[in-house]
Amino acid sequence: MTQPAVPPIAGVPATFAGPAVLPQPTVPPQSAGEEPEVDAEETAPAPPLSVREDPRWEPPTRGLRLELLVAWLRPRLTRTIAVINGKGGQGKTSVVCNLAVLLAEVLVQSGSKRRVLVVDLDPQANTGLDLGHQDREGDDGGEGLEDAVLKGRPLHVIRDVRPQLDVVPSGDSIELLGSDIMSRVTRDGDTAWLNLALALAKIAHEYDWILIDCPPGEANIQKLALAAARYAVIPAHLDAASRRGLAKVSRRFEDAGRYNPDLDLLGVVLFDFQRRMSRPKDGSAPEPIGQVVRQRRRIEAVLRRVGSDAPVFEAFVRSADLVAEQCRDRGQTVFELSRSTDGVQWWELRAGRKNGTVLASDRAEAVGQDYEDLGAEIVDRVLAIEQLEATA
Repeated sequence: MTQPAVPPIAGVPATFAGPAVLPQPTVPPQSAGEEPEVDAEETAPAPPLSVREDPRWEPPTRGLRLELLVAWLRPRLTRTIAVINGKGGQGKTSVVCNLAVLLAEVLVQSGSKRRVLVVDLDPQANTGLDLGHQDREGDDGGEGLEDAVLKGRPLHVIRDVRPQLDVVPSGDSIELLGSDIMSRVTRDGDTAWLNLALALAKIAHEYDWILIDCPPGEANIQKLALAAARYAVIPAHLDAASRRGLAKVSRRFEDAGRYNPDLDLLGVVLFDFQRRMSRPKDGSAPEPIGQVVRQRRRIEAVLRRVGSDAPVFEAFVRSADLVAEQCRDRGQTVFELSRSTDGVQWWELRAGRKNGTVLASDRAEAVGQDYEDLGAEIVDRVLAIEQLEATA
């Protein structure tokens, strides 16, 4: 599906130049293209999507096979981020889509040939609404995703929903994926929890970033996502249910640890908050006040209780219901809505000079800045972790 070129974003933080030009993370003790060393009498090949079909890939015990698969997978999925919360309506899809478009635009502007991939694991398939590809050419309703996870087939990818941005679509076909994967676990053992990770690892060399949009209430699908991801980002809203959703995710982390020992909580992002700032009389920089500060303290307390040292990101996404509604109706991100020129001004509509929709372009531009700040913070944190691991 061909899409028009997206113009550059004004004011993209300089730190965003990093992802396009960074060398790939070092993979100790092997180089990036080699298989891990194993304590076996013969050298095992890289596991195929269905390890049962290759008799050469048959380690002496089930536990060792899981260990070998994990060792093969982890260096290939170093920039895979699952956006997850145990409760719906927390902004997961909005965060995934806006960050994905932003990261892809940075790659385009830098001249990189690398790409960004969005993986929609939610049967509601709202990424299709936000990015505008739902019910268009290539949208298979999640059938290809189901086949990849349950049958070991290659992932179905919609190319270039935006320049250098691809999507693995979702839909009704994966409504039963959470229960169906249990059948595979019964048949194939615990390695079935790595089926999504295996499918992604086969194509990960094309992508600088892979962002996974997780469903809120499907524990087994969340487990597949966390088994594949290197990092998790948790959006959180104001209500107490959001904090309970955060606690649920912490239990998912414990469950996924056996299949993904590298999994880290990158941080929590406050979503849909009133943006109230202080006005210091001494000329110092204004700081957030009100509900953002209160919720930040509450979430930090939850993180401490579950033993996490992950931060609550300084950047947060402000409340903007009209912006969110118009973005979803138009299949645009906040950046694209802010640049749209097909709306009318409110005074033209009021005076009867024009008919049409008043677009929340100015408000969308402000929300876009929130996402730019959040994206810069996420990228900086990933780069810092990569640098630390490279020198360890």
